[in-house]
Amino acid sequence: MPAVEKITRLLEVEWNVGRTGIIAPRGVLEPVEIDGATITYATLHNPGDITRRDLRLGDHVMVHRAGDVIPRIEAPVAHLRTGDEQPIAFPEVCPRCGTGIDTSEQRWRCENGRNSHLVASLSYAAGRGQLDIEGLGHTRVVQLVEAGLVADLADLFTLTRDQLLSLERMGETSTDNLLAAISAAKEQPLSRVLCALGIRGTGRSMSRRIARYFATMDTIRAADAEGMQQV
Repeated sequence: MPAVEKITRLLEVEWNVGRTGIIAPRGVLEPVEIDGATITYATLHNPGDITRRDLRLGDHVMVHRAGDVIPRIEAPVAHLRTGDEQPIAFPEVCPRCGTGIDTSEQRWRCENGRNSHLVASLSYAAGRGQLDIEGLGHTRVVQLVEAGLVADLADLFTLTRDQLLSLERMGETSTDNLLAAISAAKEQPLSRVLCALGIRGTGRSMSRRIARYFATMDTIRAADAEGMQQV
């Protein structure tokens, strides 16, 4: 579909932490209508992109949108600057957990990795394309994490009936159903388990290729970089 561009102002930059620990900047915009949709946020890609484009808070910026693709900020409109624009502050620690940031690559990452956003990583692992644990949605994951019952993916498989019954709005039927779904997840094929772990660089397609090549988790764990490059 043809791209549409409009000019609006960049009001703020939010730093969001994804399920793998990626720290992604998002621009907060003065609302602007583009192709029938009101746009208030746009992607900024990474810190290097912000520096390269010399973006500043208060800038008038060109916002690009094509079809249903997430809008992105293209560039500041330099001739509209008033001198009141302010530099964008980059985070010095992870905005979610306060851990240090790995800035060695274009996309910054929390040094705590996927544990920085445990709820997001567990929700992804339990999703339909991964372990497919029915009844373990976002709200239930939040409960488990806040109650201190789950600190990583492995903890899901040690949950007891009494622990689940102690949670709010968790009756006997829903508890038994969730325990059955967690037990069934142990039978998922290797590719889904690998994908659920959220290892960097392993999406669904790559997880299937790795599983076909190595066949077992023990073989994957024993593989070196050269072996992985064969996939």
